[in-house]
This record gives sequence, structure tokens and C-alpha cells, in this order.
Amino acid sequence: MNGPGVRTFLFILLLLAGPLAADPGPDDWSADLGWGPVLVPGNWTPLRLSVPATARDWSVDAVITIGGQDRTLATYSHSGGGSWEHPVFLPEGAPSLTLRFREPQAVREIRLPVAERGFPGHLVVVSGLDAEACRAIEGVLLPSEPVRTSEFPPSLWPSSPLCWQAVAAVAVTDPGPVLSPVQAQAVEAWLASGGRLVVVDPRPGSGTLVSQLGGMPVVTAHRPPPGFWKGALGLAAYGTVPRLGSAGDPPFAPPASPSRPDGPVAVGLVTVWGLLGAALALRKKRSLGPGLALALGGTLAVAGVALAGGLTWDRGVVTHTREVSLPGGRGRFVSVESSQPEGSHGASLWPETSPWALGRVLEGQTDPRFLSRETSARRIVRDAYLPPLERTSVFRVAWSGQALVWNPEPSPGLAEEAPWIARVAAARPGARWVVGVEGTTCWLRPEETGGLP
Repeated sequence: MNGPGVRTFLFILLLLAGPLAADPGPDDWSADLGWGPVLVPGNWTPLRLSVPATARDWSVDAVITIGGQDRTLATYSHSGGGSWEHPVFLPEGAPSLTLRFREPQAVREIRLPVAERGFPGHLVVVSGLDAEACRAIEGVLLPSEPVRTSEFPPSLWPSSPLCWQAVAAVAVTDPGPVLSPVQAQAVEAWLASGGRLVVVDPRPGSGTLVSQLGGMPVVTAHRPPPGFWKGALGLAAYGTVPRLGSAGDPPFAPPASPSRPDGPVAVGLVTVWGLLGAALALRKKRSLGPGLALALGGTLAVAGVALAGGLTWDRGVVTHTREVSLPGGRGRFVSVESSQPEGSHGASLWPETSPWALGRVLEGQTDPRFLSRETSARRIVRDAYLPPLERTSVFRVAWSGQALVWNPEPSPGLAEEAPWIARVAAARPGARWVVGVEGTTCWLRPEETGGLP
């Protein structure tokens, strides 16, 4: 081949190879949020990411803007391309979610609308149902309020129990055993926390979706008759029936006077030490002996006061944990709340909190299983779904329909948590709960036998 021919051939190769060698464009990085077109604000929801196979070390920040201020909801890091799923909490009032993908040499942004997709009501995930069944589901609470359905195949169901918080019920035509083990575990946790699954036209034998769910209660029906869905879904007015989970509603009310250094003890110690030092300084005969004795005595005094708790201080931040264990040993939902209480700290004029205290609390919560639900100047809330933990207590409680019934009478620590315990217990009227307080943790576990105490 002559010279001009070679140059022409190489030029064509460069034109063809150019697009292949170029950096991936923004369209190669994609993301999806929620359950189809519907988002339920104030809940955890699944975030799905698709990243080119050529990607190496990268991270993504999930950011919302409320009141003109950016707030990072979560940051996830990965070392390769592929598809990824993570839970993300969508606070009420968020207009959109911005995803900032960071690579060593590039930053990309994807904006996902939130406000126009928001539906503050019951979301029922469906798959394989006909239009008539979907209309019947959406009308089970009419005329008081609508219900929304969203088509979402079981193959895409999330594998994190937190992602299921926004779903009130699921209705599917039996797809067979299509769930992965982690997907099935997430569905089991959701069912144990009060979710409702309806399987239409279940397959014969063991090749069913129900066979993957470890014996959890599931509603099944062949050719559902008219009026079937209202009773099968068991929905009540949105927000009136609390779901078990990690929301921790209502918020914990921190005490008016949190732990702080004992003002009179600390001031008295410093005053006495200062007077002794001044007396030694005015002595005409000066030697090292009295000074060393003063230093040793002062050190022992400080150590004694500290061991007695007089100098214990949490820097004005109160940390409190709530746990709800799921029946059958299917794990527990945990919510950790750190907050700065309102008001002053008495005549000693200690500041309300150190300006860096909440930041230090957040830095200390390094367990990757805990995800931030709320981070503000005065409050930090982190949620997690964790393995079960054995706890024992003599206290039992149940919801009678109007009030909590205790056996025996609650301790002061449990009495302070009565509003939260009432909301959780009301989710299962008649069931009996074991309840206890360990340190700053209040926990609940349903008894398998149920019944009033």
C-alpha cells in the first residue's frame, strides 16, 4: 500500500476509534429513585445507580437543597462499574435530589425530580395485575383518600429492609421463586414489621414466591372476587396506623438539664486551689516542698471529683437510641438520635453546647450500617437494620385500644418513653411486648404468644 493510502486508512481508523476512546458521557451514568413514578416523602426509598464498566474508583453524594442550603443525605463509594442499590431518606419538602458522581478526573451531576413525584399517602406496589384490579386497589379508602399503585417487578425489589419503609402493601400475580436470598430477607423483615403481601393465583407445589419467605404470613387468592382488596390489604387512613421501623416518631424529648460538669464542685475546687496557691506565694520562706505538696493534693482532689462524677460532661449533647426487634429473630430496626436541648444550664452559666459537639458525635458514629436520616445544627438522627440481639426484661406492655397496659408498673425511664411505646404497640392491638431500658437505649420486642399482660 502506498503512502497516501496508508495515511487515509489510519485517518479512518482514528475517526472510528475516537468515540470509543472518549470519556463516558453523562448519559452513561444513570440513576433511578423510588418505586416507579411514585415517591412517598418522609421515608426511606431505594436509589439505584448504573455506572459504566470502565469506571474505577468513584463516589456519589446524594444532595438535596431546602431553603437555599445544600444538605448531603448520604455518600457511597465503589471501586468499579455495574449496578448498585442503596437506601436514601427523602425528607418532606425536598424539590429534587442531586447526585454528584466524583471520579479522580471528573465530576458529574444527575438531578432527579422529587416534589412532582411525591404522594403523601399509601403506596401499593403491584406486578402482573390487570387494570381492573389496580383500580379496585386505588379505591379501597375512597371517598376519604386515594391510594396509589405502582407497577414494579419482583426482580427489581430492593435488598435493604430500610428501602421498604414507604410501601404499605404489595399485590402480585405469583411470579415463582424469583427473589435472591437478600431480597427475600428484606421482604421478610418488611412483613415482620407490619407489611402486607397479597399473592394472586399462587402456583402449585413449592415453586411459588411464598415458598421463599420463611413461613411469613401472606394473603393468597385465586381470581379475587369483587370487594376482596379492601379486606386483603387492611389499609386504614394514612398516618393513623404506625409502622414498625426506625422512624423513632415521636422525637425523643431530651431533659432540660443534660449532664454537665457540677458547677459548685468545680468552682469550689478551683477557688480553694487558688487560695492555697496565693498563700504559698506570699510566704517569705520559699521552697519546692509546699508547691509539690499543693500540686499532688490538687491532682488527687481533681481525680477524686472526676471519679465521683462531678466533672462528667457530654458537651450539652443528649444521645438516645430506640430499637424495635422483629418477631422470629429477623433483626431489629435501630434509630439513634443526638440532639442539643433547649434552654440554659443553670446558674453556673455553662454554655448550651460546645459549637463542635454535634459534629464530634457524628464523627464518632462510624458504623457503615447506620445511615443519616436527619442532620441539622441541633439534631442528628441515624437509622440502621441490624442483626437480632438478646435482651431480657421483666416489663410487659400491650395496647388495649385506648391506653397502654403495663405489668408491672413501668420504671421512670420507661414512663418517659410512653408516647413512643404507645405508637409502636398500637400497630398490633392485643399483642404483648417485652420492653426495657439499657443505658440510653429503649427497646421493644413482640412476644410470640401475644395476648394482654
